[in-house]
Amino acid sequence: MPLSPALELEEVSLGGNGGPLLQNICMQLPRGRVGALLGPSGCGKTTLLRVIAGLQKPSRGAVRIHGETVCDGALHRPPEKRGTGLVFQDLALFPNCTVAWHIEFGLKNRMRNGNGGNGGRRTVDDLLQLTSLGGMEKRYPHQLSTGQRQRVALARALAANPRLMLLDEPFANLDSHLRQTLADEIMAILRDAGVTTLMVTHDRDEACALADQIHLMRAGHLLQTTPPDWFLRRPYSASLSGLGGYQGFVRGVLGDDGKVRTPLGELQAALPAAGPGAPVTLMVNCEDLRLDAAGAVQGRVTYRNFHAGRVVYTVEVAQAGKLYCLGALDHLKNIGDTVRLKIHSRPLTVIREV
Repeated sequence: MPLSPALELEEVSLGGNGGPLLQNICMQLPRGRVGALLGPSGCGKTTLLRVIAGLQKPSRGAVRIHGETVCDGALHRPPEKRGTGLVFQDLALFPNCTVAWHIEFGLKNRMRNGNGGNGGRRTVDDLLQLTSLGGMEKRYPHQLSTGQRQRVALARALAANPRLMLLDEPFANLDSHLRQTLADEIMAILRDAGVTTLMVTHDRDEACALADQIHLMRAGHLLQTTPPDWFLRRPYSASLSGLGGYQGFVRGVLGDDGKVRTPLGELQAALPAAGPGAPVTLMVNCEDLRLDAAGAVQGRVTYRNFHAGRVVYTVEVAQAGKLYCLGALDHLKNIGDTVRLKIHSRPLTVIREV
């Protein structure tokens, strides 16, 4: 008999003064996996995390953790009885308490709540070593680096042996280099500990790099649940697929031959979901365009960024709008330069415009 999911939500809804905050959320997260709640600010990601943790009670629906119902119409278990660990964006560390005290606090909560959880009976020393905090047990938060404080918050949460770890944008206030480094470290710790994890983020690249499942949200709705590769290749819509990524969109009309007439010329479409004459929106990744003096498309550079050893240009194209294009480091273009672009011949993805 297969094991129940680590997390299961069944038609979870939550009303607010300005309208529903969550609407009929149904999702599952398998044991040992990492899921990411992805979407723009204000879409309900943190609210859903708080409902799972027990900090807010839904208007209707059920929450199950490892097959055990912790919330439904007749039951609402408090946070400390759910077997979850929660790391907030602001970390919520006590300034006058040492690293060891924070971990001991988590251990006491585990014993108080009778939570066996994962990983057996960890000690303070075990958690210090697991989170690379050995030798820092007597330090206070103000004596630690940002990354060390992040690991203290994680160690405190792990001390309670949670069945499910919940991360509320824990890397949001970090610079890009530290964010990537620390995210890799913390997710490695959680995977090594075998803890199922659900994280909140509004950054597409972060979600795809760290998670096994992407749960895409907008306006209180769960729109799409996919692995990262499928999310990147077949995003739900033009308005959401570009979260944190280098993706542009071009509109056109589908012809009788299956090609799409666009401001960039006639383009091939992958799996067009419309008949001849229908309006179509194509997703154009930065890998689909390249600088080429002989290219048929002309545009103006409005921004440039450096990504994975290459240059990504933002190019404004008449009647097509903002697109992204890859370039070489040894032939830099400046903002304001006029450039010509050539598009790859591979079929482009057709997506919704919503």
